Amino acid sequence: MGIDLICNNKTFSCSYGFWNTIRTEVIIATSEYLNSLNSRELEEGTFPFVARENIIGFMNELISYKNKKEDVDDVSTQGNYGSVSEEEEGEIPLISLFLGNCSLQILDLLIYFSIGGLYAFCNKSDCEGYYSIGNSYDIVELLNLIKPYTLRNNENLDSQENEIYKCICKIQEIFEESVNDKLFVIIS
Repeated sequence: MGIDLICNNKTFSCSYGFWNTIRTEVIIATSEYLNSLNSRELEEGTFPFVARENIIGFMNELISYKNKKEDVDDVSTQGNYGSVSEEEEGEIPLISLFLGNCSLQILDLLIYFSIGGLYAFCNKSDCEGYYSIGNSYDIVELLNLIKPYTLRNNENLDSQENEIYKCICKIQEIFEESVNDKLFVIIS
């Protein structure tokens, strides 16, 4: 069993476990992207400066909680977020942490930094659903920004180390097709 993304003649298929890996890597790459933003260009105390500090703090906190079972009580992981499974004993799935703590304020910050597609991308985890054209646009914008942070071997793009990067490229093509042809992405 797995997940299939379909738009027109473009498809992407993988197991549920690998889909969770892709979504986790997208969260991590988004955090790396945010950390790379140059705060020196932003005037201290202005909204962009404060917003950057807040969203980076949120993302870094999620990443640091990811493997700390003793902190589960401090982070809300309640809710039905699809078939997210714990891969190792005691691991807190990063996807659950992100979705369970993504408040309206955090969503606004994600949108402000053109990475609002992260929520839509991570929130759809199971079969039998759709990504809207708006979701697709936001996801394409996100993937354009964070894709370089999923590249592990710059010298050999075909390297196994770049498996996530190559999948992100294929996934991005599907969402671009959705935007260009104004069609839903089907999840089956």
